[in-house]
Amino acid sequence: MGLSSSATFFALDSAQDWILENIQHDPIPFLSTLWQIWRNRNNAIFNLQETSTWESVASTSSLITVTRKAFMLDGVVDQRPPRLVKWKAPLDDQIAINTDGSVNPHGTGFGGLLRNAGGAWIKGFYGHLNNSDILCAELHAIWKGLELCWRLNFRNVLCLTDSLLAVELVQKGVDHYHLYATIIYEVRALLNRDWTVEVVHTLREGNQAADLLVKKGALDQSSFVLLHDPPGDLRDCLLADSLGTTYTRA
Repeated sequence: MGLSSSATFFALDSAQDWILENIQHDPIPFLSTLWQIWRNRNNAIFNLQETSTWESVASTSSLITVTRKAFMLDGVVDQRPPRLVKWKAPLDDQIAINTDGSVNPHGTGFGGLLRNAGGAWIKGFYGHLNNSDILCAELHAIWKGLELCWRLNFRNVLCLTDSLLAVELVQKGVDHYHLYATIIYEVRALLNRDWTVEVVHTLREGNQAADLLVKKGALDQSSFVLLHDPPGDLRDCLLADSLGTTYTRA
């Protein structure tokens, strides 16, 4: 990330000298890393939430990028047009399932919804997980979502998640030592059944309907809730997606 490789990085006795030494050349990577460590510490103490190493690295990298852009430290203003994102509709002979997972002060939730090519609601679901991180929630949503698609006899499915890591894990597989090997094996066993399933990454701006359901899962203590009708607070989002509404990528 651009942190100092100097021999003095861990050798200074004074905390003030240590900070001053490491911000002389390029302060943003160093200060961003300290900020992330502080956030992780507060989450662990006050919210009882552990942050995985990969999540910390991803968050720190994102913070570095955003901070550089905010202060225009490269000296160049980004002239690229904003990226527009919308819900990815399935083909006419497919159904789409958007899945998501989230960790917040209320707990860990997962959820998703099934829609046809026109964006019409088919089914939805959400659930609560105990003592789990964001990756577990994302994988759980894919697992339970695909199980639901199979039970409902859909055999051509487009599965959309905004977790690129979850997509890579279920596509490539893991060894049995992986923390979430059991869930990943379950997902891959589903994928090997006699049907057609695409598991693809989508940006979070195109996954907003699933995100609303995830928040309900975090608040609810039920392990799995099947929704036959869309919640009232989801209807505007469903309508916007069906109309092809675009959102600016943050």
